[in-house]
Amino acid sequence: MTASSVTWQTLPAGADTQASEADEHDRDPSEANEVLVLPAVGLAFLLTGRRAAQLVGATLLTGLGLVLMIADGRSTPWESMLILATMFSGTVIYRAERGQIRVGAAWAYCGFVVVAGTMAGLLYDDKQAQIRTWTASPLAWVSAFLAGWALFAVALLLRRRRMPGALTWLGLVSFSVYLLHRPLIATMSWAMEKMGHPHGVVQQLIWVGAFLTTLLVLSALTYHLVELPGQRLARRLLNQDRDRPAGGSTVGSVAAEEQPVAPQRGRHRLPSHQ
Repeated sequence: MTASSVTWQTLPAGADTQASEADEHDRDPSEANEVLVLPAVGLAFLLTGRRAAQLVGATLLTGLGLVLMIADGRSTPWESMLILATMFSGTVIYRAERGQIRVGAAWAYCGFVVVAGTMAGLLYDDKQAQIRTWTASPLAWVSAFLAGWALFAVALLLRRRRMPGALTWLGLVSFSVYLLHRPLIATMSWAMEKMGHPHGVVQQLIWVGAFLTTLLVLSALTYHLVELPGQRLARRLLNQDRDRPAGGSTVGSVAAEEQPVAPQRGRHRLPSHQ
């Protein structure tokens, strides 16, 4: 998000739109049907409640996501992989803090992601890639990448201190922000083409304020309408699998299902579990 927002005005007008139109022109319409069918099949396997079928469904959905990300992503494959590697760094640190993996292994993983991301940005963010990464230069991409890691490191150091409720709320909706910011940028770029690009600091600040406000409102909606129901469904499936006796009957755990994840008000400590 940082690289996209900071360099919004640094690319030639319509560059990203031209790349998108070229992709759409070369796309086989039958591919869209396949992409719609495969997730439906994977979800059907997940909802069976049987462990073997759930494993097949999870493998199918994961494989589809990786293929689409690498072969058909809007960004470059190396940037997409680095985004995933950075996201899973949080999981690695979480496991290391709870003794599930060695601390040295966690440091090695995170160090490798930082070094690999820096080198990839310097080596591969060329003029052609910059149309997809929305950056003006390799240094701009690397700066945004390292700034994200620096912010993550500061939050990690402060994780046991009291945090304002607004910050923890942003953490709750952060995944929705990640998913929605790119489509919203594309929508506002289209609006700018129709209404004219902003001139002057005041007009640009108005656009930025409108973008951030819309993004947070939409993220809050998707968090409550999509993410929380998805979490409850996942807990119910896990509890069904955990509580199933050897004979195969299912005993659901209603209590776990009825505990929504909601931000607390005021100042409080960050939760010790995820």
